[in-house]
Amino acid sequence: MAWMKILHLVQVQMMRPPSRRPRRVLGGLVFLIAAAVSLHCALTKAPPNIILITLDTTRADHLGCYGSERASTPHLDRLAQKSVLFSNAITTVPLTLPSHASILTGHTPLEHGVHNNGAFVLDPSMQTLAEDLQGIGYTTAAFVSCFVLSRQFGLAQGFEIYDDDLVAEERPAPETTRRALEWIENAPEQPFFLWVHYFDPHSPYEPPEPFASATRGTPYDAEISSMDAGLGELLDELRRRGIYDDAHVIVLADHGEGRGDHREEEHGIFLYEECLRVPFLWKLPGDASPRRVESLVGCVDVSPTILEFVNVSVPEGIAGQSLRGLLTGGQPPERLGLYAETMYPYYSYEWSPLYAWRTESWKYIQAPVPELYNLTEDPGERRNCIADFGDKAAELEKRLRNARLRGGSGQDVPSEASIDPAVAEKLASLGYVWSGGTGKAPPADSLPDPKTRIAYHEYFEEGKLAIAEGRPEDAIPAFDALLAAYPDNHTATYLMGLALLKVGRAEEALFWLTRHMERGEDPASTLAMGRALLELDRPEEALIWLGKHLEAGSQTAVALEHSGDALSDLGRFDAALGVYRRASAQTSSARLIWKEAQTLIRLRRFGEAEERMKEGARLAPPADQASWAKWTAAVGQLRRHGLGRPAASTEALAVQVRAASQLGLYPEARRMIEASRAAQPEPVLMALRGDVAVAEQDWPAADSAFERAAALGLEPTAQHYLKRAMTRLRMDDAAGAARLLRDGIRDAADPDGRLRYNLACALARAGDLEGALEALTAAREHGYSRMEAAREDPDLAPLRGHREFERLTRGEN
Repeated sequence: MAWMKILHLVQVQMMRPPSRRPRRVLGGLVFLIAAAVSLHCALTKAPPNIILITLDTTRADHLGCYGSERASTPHLDRLAQKSVLFSNAITTVPLTLPSHASILTGHTPLEHGVHNNGAFVLDPSMQTLAEDLQGIGYTTAAFVSCFVLSRQFGLAQGFEIYDDDLVAEERPAPETTRRALEWIENAPEQPFFLWVHYFDPHSPYEPPEPFASATRGTPYDAEISSMDAGLGELLDELRRRGIYDDAHVIVLADHGEGRGDHREEEHGIFLYEECLRVPFLWKLPGDASPRRVESLVGCVDVSPTILEFVNVSVPEGIAGQSLRGLLTGGQPPERLGLYAETMYPYYSYEWSPLYAWRTESWKYIQAPVPELYNLTEDPGERRNCIADFGDKAAELEKRLRNARLRGGSGQDVPSEASIDPAVAEKLASLGYVWSGGTGKAPPADSLPDPKTRIAYHEYFEEGKLAIAEGRPEDAIPAFDALLAAYPDNHTATYLMGLALLKVGRAEEALFWLTRHMERGEDPASTLAMGRALLELDRPEEALIWLGKHLEAGSQTAVALEHSGDALSDLGRFDAALGVYRRASAQTSSARLIWKEAQTLIRLRRFGEAEERMKEGARLAPPADQASWAKWTAAVGQLRRHGLGRPAASTEALAVQVRAASQLGLYPEARRMIEASRAAQPEPVLMALRGDVAVAEQDWPAADSAFERAAALGLEPTAQHYLKRAMTRLRMDDAAGAARLLRDGIRDAADPDGRLRYNLACALARAGDLEGALEALTAAREHGYSRMEAAREDPDLAPLRGHREFERLTRGEN
């Protein structure tokens, strides 16, 4: 280090004999010693901790410190009381991943190359702020709250800890705060750079209580209030630990939200202020006074500003500029304006991308119909004044063109990367859609202007929200309306196929997916085609499409699982087992273990299957443990009795068939029944066919088989009558079920009252409440012991509130 070198020079001079010391050195020793001490003190002062907090989808004009009364944001407002508040800050892209790439690199998408969520990855050659700080001794950690920022997209560069461990595609502020505080509590080496990202205000808006009820604004505002509370816990703990005062605390949003201001409810389509303008607060180390700064700044300025504060050279060619002077009371950096873009319209809907150049008072938007706004006179951007200010539009258009040329994109839109279908589905759950990919630049001046298509975007919004919320049946009418106007829209054809597939309408899904791929195949649609063909019991064709998907490099667990299903349907069990195991190596799920165990059973490897079942039980939620125990027991029965082995008795055959049915091995169960025709009574075989049909939930087939067994003279046991009656109930024939149960009470012993209890259920379903109460009373008298559980039985719901029902189910005499 420099100060050590100076001390070494002093020591060298002092070790010389006095007669040999140069007189000029003696005169300079005092200076050298003083310089060494001064430099040592300066360099040993601890560099400041840096805490970067990013707020997803947060409009500046919805925060209290920016003048809003919609959301309650006491913690951000308190932070603003000690911060520099930038009132004219904008983002580079109204999308999460590209905007954060700009925050962490200081570059626009023209340089860092990340233009959209999902298919773009920050190149490892792009230096991040975390890498720069790590290089000078900072400990670095990040805690992100949504799938869009997961490490696979490249932002983890330079972070020693990158917590993207999400249970779903997002996590709420309190959980993200908890994880960040756990990291802080473990005494990280200081100085540290901590990035915490909150996702709460992103759609769908589902605010928790008490914010949902207490907020004066919309659910969006309630989400902001909820996020503010989580952020407040973080700041309060930093204060308690003595970290807050001497740290840089930077808070800004990645982008805003449309909220219908220009008919866009969310973000990504347009470049208007409601989506580009973001809140931006910067608390400096020490007890600073609050200030409001009107100068134009951007999210690209964060990285170079921090680098200058810690005495690291700002890389040449970086789009952002240091705000250090502005933050400490000096002049703003000289700039001609700031660049912004959105390619989401192109990559999602094949509409024209948009580009913008923003100055202090003006904004020019390059589009098929270009726009110019005087933001001083028209902050809401209601009047396109390009016809009145042609010279100003030409000036800003030239600056925009030069910026794009310097950035390397020229007039071409970069080709997209191939998007993984599993990624596409997760993006859809967050409200982002992807066309499946053309991989081509848009033809110049030939794409529709998003302004002329925004009405149809509303159908997209409705449909994609329905898919995101698990309501695919509600997405279908929205895509119907859209496709009536644009039957060849690349995105809509795929999403319609996906929605139809999710509701079990595979034949119709196949039609739209085929139309989608008339313009070229892509990984998402080849996977969907394979799934549709599997649903239609066409495994050979399904395997072809799934093979194309896997050959394209998308070796996802879901694609491997479907390939295993196709191979299993074709009887290629060894191959299916290998594929299932490859899928399990990627993601350990109970469903995959179940399929692997089924395949092992078909290969007569019962011991391995039993072990896999036990592993599945360990992964399954508590509510499913009873089912897994039953299935594991069924595997044990097959291990003892065999699968397809000739049964020594009627009882052994019944054990084999019912165990196979419980495990979903319906073809094997039916084959065992057919193989036993010569050795077993026909009524018994017919009843077993009914058992298999019940397991498959094929109620008409089960009813027919049980009827046939009775006609052939099957012994009329209580169990047989119960099975027949329950099948009728599943077919919504409550009256028929009641007749069968009365026959059972007449013809078979009912020692535990089960026939009478189920008769009460059937009569309640049929509307005979008095008869149901009589049957329930008789069930209790004949020893039925689960009367308290009857209170929750949906079949007995019509009796709830009836005094006699309450007495019976409480065990009163």
